[in-house]
Amino acid sequence: VAQNVVQTGFAFEGLRASAKVFAKDEEGVAEHMNFIREQAYRLGVDLQTATKEFTKFSIATKSTLSRKDQRELFVGISEYARVMGASQSDYERAFRAVQQIECCLPTQ
Repeated sequence: VAQNVVQTGFAFEGLRASAKVFAKDEEGVAEHMNFIREQAYRLGVDLQTATKEFTKFSIATKSTLSRKDQRELFVGISEYARVMGASQSDYERAFRAVQQIECCLPTQ
């Protein structure tokens, strides 16, 4: 059990470091993490998966979507996945698909 706690801690620290790519400062990173935590708990989505997917998604779409649009799309996909009973793997694939089509989105 202790090993799992340590591994989870390391995973979240890595995700926090990734969030620094698009967050302006530590306050931005904290705000990003709080948003994900609130949504994951609200929807019953695995927090680590939600954090990983939203962080990758945010980095991939930072030049094409506003932060507001990123969040709305994240919430929409997450809500849809929850309603449809998507597995964790399906949830991850949904975000991977959006990241792959990101190249086709108009820039802001």
